Amino acid sequence: MLARVLRIAEYSEKVHIAAAISALHREKPLKDPEPITSVIYKILNNHTDPPSCANPQQKAFLLKALELLHGLGIYNKAFYSHLLVQFLDGDKDIRYLL
Repeated sequence: MLARVLRIAEYSEKVHIAAAISALHREKPLKDPEPITSVIYKILNNHTDPPSCANPQQKAFLLKALELLHGLGIYNKAFYSHLLVQFLDGDKDIRYLL
């Protein structure tokens, strides 16, 4: 359910949803994080309107999404690809996080 809401929400809301998912995962680890990670990757790979560091709300989501993926323990090829892309496209705050 949260994955679906995350997909359709505005970026300002996505930040809070990702933070809530992260908090829930810390309290009780998710059995299957794949639906969440799938939605995050779809948002990050959006070809028509990808999140950008130039927009403060989208930047906040980028930071929270990368933090959430790290917190979920997702260390696959797609995760590292996104880290590289965000490092290259990101500003100093993004680069500092990575």
